[in-house]
Amino acid sequence: MPAPPTERDIAATRALSLANCGAGLFDVATHDSICPAYDMISLEATPCLGTCESFALTLHADGKAELVGDAPDKSSGNFEANISPAEFRQISNLVASLQLDLRGGYSPPPVDASDTVLKAGCRGQWTIHANYAGERGEFPSLVKCLQDIRNQADWSAH
Repeated sequence: MPAPPTERDIAATRALSLANCGAGLFDVATHDSICPAYDMISLEATPCLGTCESFALTLHADGKAELVGDAPDKSSGNFEANISPAEFRQISNLVASLQLDLRGGYSPPPVDASDTVLKAGCRGQWTIHANYAGERGEFPSLVKCLQDIRNQADWSAH
């Protein structure tokens, strides 16, 4: 029988999963203490003094993606797109692997700063609301994965 993974093994797996935006990550058994599996994930970015984009991206397990605010092409409004079930599965397992219910949380940003918040949940309830994760660099890497989905989707006005 193999030995259980060490903290170092777990950290290495998380780092690899973040680098690949969840590709190759096995299904995470339970996504959090309330959700057996996330069926919606959202990334919200608020404006700042400068060139920060402001948007709310919401991904659904059925493949529907919604974007409200600034689109990658610099237009603004309400948009819809589709993502593949595999893409949602990868990102939802990645979010779950970071255990944001245990290793993340929300800390209000400074007054002049933008805020980027990740939410995840199921059955119409957000169970995760976080703007940081357990280890340095995890949250920005996760945000980049979601921004990549936003930037690559084929958005149409809604």
